[in-house]
Amino acid sequence: RMHMNDLAVLKLLPLSLLKCLHVELYLPHLTRVPILHHLSTLDEPAMSDLSHHATKDVSYLTGEFMFNEGKEASCMYFMVTGCSWYDHEERDCQTLLKAGSWACEPVLWVRWWHCGALKATFSSEVIELDAQTFIKSVSTHLEILPFVTAYATGFARYLHNSRDIHCTSWRTDLWNDVEALDDLTINAWTEKTWDM
Repeated sequence: RMHMNDLAVLKLLPLSLLKCLHVELYLPHLTRVPILHHLSTLDEPAMSDLSHHATKDVSYLTGEFMFNEGKEASCMYFMVTGCSWYDHEERDCQTLLKAGSWACEPVLWVRWWHCGALKATFSSEVIELDAQTFIKSVSTHLEILPFVTAYATGFARYLHNSRDIHCTSWRTDLWNDVEALDDLTINAWTEKTWDM
């Protein structure tokens, strides 16, 4: 499959058109994550910047690893096509990821080391959201920064509290419980100390 970087002609497009293309390609996948969905409704330019600067599409062949246990995480992964197996020491955490799934949201909010390994079981197309670029990009959008900061604080608190009660549910790269993530997003919104 061809990727955006493989097409030299796209570099000739005006920046505004290239950003629109990135939004069309990446935003439908990014906004499956509750906090990113809410950010897209609050600040379209911020999400346009994220789509343009912090994302890239990557192909993984069958048997190829996206990440391995114990390695420091650098990006969040969004499954576009194909399937990948998440292998974890705890059987309850092992699962098959299909299109529409994501992995490694914690890397956006805390320093994170992978708790398992993600391996393509079929050739897979994945969008990678670079954590450092995400942080730099979001920090330039002052309108949403307090909301994002409140979410990051709530996420870290949730992670810390899960550790305190000897809960093992935090020891995974798959934070796909949409209801829990929605609760964190709503709490961040209600705890915000800013005006829109």
